[in-house]
Amino acid sequence: MKWDLLESDRVLSDDWIRVRRDKCRMPDGKIVDPYYVLERPDYCVVFPITADNEVVLVRQYRHAAGVISLELPGGLFEPGESDAEKVARRELLEETGYGNGTFRQIGSLFPNPAVQNNRAYCFIAENIEIISAQDLDHNEDIEILLAPLNRIRPMIASGEIKHAIHVGVILLALEKIRQAE
Repeated sequence: MKWDLLESDRVLSDDWIRVRRDKCRMPDGKIVDPYYVLERPDYCVVFPITADNEVVLVRQYRHAAGVISLELPGGLFEPGESDAEKVARRELLEETGYGNGTFRQIGSLFPNPAVQNNRAYCFIAENIEIISAQDLDHNEDIEILLAPLNRIRPMIASGEIKHAIHVGVILLALEKIRQAE
């Protein structure tokens, strides 16, 4: 089922995205040309729970969709980074000021394997606490919200949380929590 890569050309290259144009041969001999691939950095998404069983959520503007989105904290690996837990801890702290606690990787997801080559590493962070102020990037404006753990699934059903990868991480995290009980 795997395709043979015949040619590959870089169409666009920037700090946070690269676009590749591939020419491929399918197993039946058909040629697929062009096939565009978005090369993006891997990233982490954290399902953070306080000692009071509240989930730390972030609300921020997402320009590509033109929406204000309620999500989990997370962010991209910086060039040269490979330790997913370190990235998860850093991003949670920068976006929310929450830290410490116990982090557990619960899986990884492909955001869109049809056109992207990156992964989202999924974490549960338990017993986190405020340890600093937010330390946001120049292009971030993030509001922090706390929601009771038992409200998270209804927030997905109502459409309050609609970022597809974050919904996947939430469902995975809730199942892991259920299994541990």
